[in-house]
Amino acid sequence: MITLTVCTVINGTLAQGVVIVSNNTQEWLSVQANVRAYSRGSEVRNSSDWCDWANLGLGSSACFGPTFSLPCTANVQGYANVGYSYASEGSPVDYREAFAATNQMCITT
Repeated sequence: MITLTVCTVINGTLAQGVVIVSNNTQEWLSVQANVRAYSRGSEVRNSSDWCDWANLGLGSSACFGPTFSLPCTANVQGYANVGYSYASEGSPVDYREAFAATNQMCITT
């Protein structure tokens, strides 16, 4: 029903986790996403954010986590957990999660 694409946008010592949710059905879906980032196996402080439920028709929508800072020596990886259901059903029925590739800070992606 949905496709997730997770990435981590990096610019110098600043980064941000992003998830793009694509609805592959002809039905409206209710979607809620949580995006965050990990570094060295732990969640990065102040990197998590929830995007409110949204009705998503055929197409895509994005959820952006907050911008955070890590030193150039750190690696970072974006993560997303997405709940979704048909819009007529209300609360989430299914969940999907995905990770982005791990990248080193201080590169531009």
